Amino acid sequence: MLKVSQNAGFFSCCSVRLREIINFYNNTHILPIVDSYDLFELYKLNVKDDISGIFFKNSEEMDSFEINKNITFNNTGEENQFSNYKNLNYDVLLPFIKKYFTLTPIIIKKENKLINKYDLDLNNTCAVFYRGNDKIIETTPPTHDDFINKVREYKNNNPDVKLLLQTDEKELLDRFMVEFPETINFKEIPTINKTMSTVAKEYKNNSDKLKIVKYFLASINILSKCKNVISTSGNCEMWIALFRGSGEGMIQFLRPNEYIWGVRNEFYDPGLKEFWFM
Repeated sequence: MLKVSQNAGFFSCCSVRLREIINFYNNTHILPIVDSYDLFELYKLNVKDDISGIFFKNSEEMDSFEINKNITFNNTGEENQFSNYKNLNYDVLLPFIKKYFTLTPIIIKKENKLINKYDLDLNNTCAVFYRGNDKIIETTPPTHDDFINKVREYKNNNPDVKLLLQTDEKELLDRFMVEFPETINFKEIPTINKTMSTVAKEYKNNSDKLKIVKYFLASINILSKCKNVISTSGNCEMWIALFRGSGEGMIQFLRPNEYIWGVRNEFYDPGLKEFWFM
């Protein structure tokens, strides 16, 4: 039994869960049964509940596998969420995603509801994901101007492709809808005015948080299936890539901070001038 603990946002919990599962497998060559009682606390109606089964299927019901080498997220040693997603080791990561992070019918139902409600053609849609607010503690996102310019550049080259925007910043959403008025945005997932906080922390009722995060997880899976993705970098964005199964078709902005939560980032390069990976 592997016990995993993390008290943070949804996809931060997912990243810690995946990392600990892989560490356990590297050390034992055994696929663990995972105790997730100490995860997803922000969304619990009862603190004693394990709510992982709302989001992901029971791993014991999924196929087992064997990988005969040490497993790493990438070959550079960079913090996985702040790396070029084209360089993630998908060949060894995806079996773990399938076994431990296959979405439940509850989430798939939400996903289908969104696809039908917004009449999405994923093969002709570019997902646009901007994570702002308190993420600046960990990485420097592009300015709204730079981000919109990159989307405009894409749109000029792909005029018939629809845009699907997901962001936590109301200011960006409002401006984006002026710049690209045909943009699709899921009303089920709220935004907040720019602040050093998160959407989940701005809601006091855990019932509301749970309802929102079900749609949020469904939306991330939808974004992963789009023709292209334009995104910032972080846990949510990395999970778009992991659900996608590849970094291909992704246009990713990554500007590492010199310090992350007070610890110097050994991969920080002050001479780096190009922050878009395409």
